[in-house]
Amino acid sequence: MIGQREPIAAALLALFKAAPGGFLTIGRRHVMPPDLTPTQQPALFIAFTSEDTVQKLPTMPGKTTLEASLFVYCRGPGTQEPPGEEQVLTESVLNGLLDDVEAALDPGDGNPQTLGGLVSRCWIEGTVYKDPGVLTDQAMAIMPVRMLVP
Repeated sequence: MIGQREPIAAALLALFKAAPGGFLTIGRRHVMPPDLTPTQQPALFIAFTSEDTVQKLPTMPGKTTLEASLFVYCRGPGTQEPPGEEQVLTESVLNGLLDDVEAALDPGDGNPQTLGGLVSRCWIEGTVYKDPGVLTDQAMAIMPVRMLVP
């Protein structure tokens, strides 16, 4: 594990930057609205939030799992349509972005995402917290991503 944290973080960032999708801003430094302007959205920020290491035997290498939180922000269309007659919901925009994240993490060949061989597996696991723009046209989600380090 020694010396692998930054290459893994850089590889995850590069994966999302190279993936097709609707993100205008992608980075590792988390910026929240109002500092994150509507013209910078949709946005995706990656923050590595925890590490878990399990040591089985003193003579064998341990198993480390890194966890990153993906912060997804988007603005809705801001329409004034009557309830029940909305054409585009802010939540629908957010759901499409979450689909983009899932697609980027799926290499599409039936094998796990390995970030170029830096991890054994990279996947989404846990609760995705969402604010679909209930009070305003600003929506956000926090998605947990885990990476098993060989």
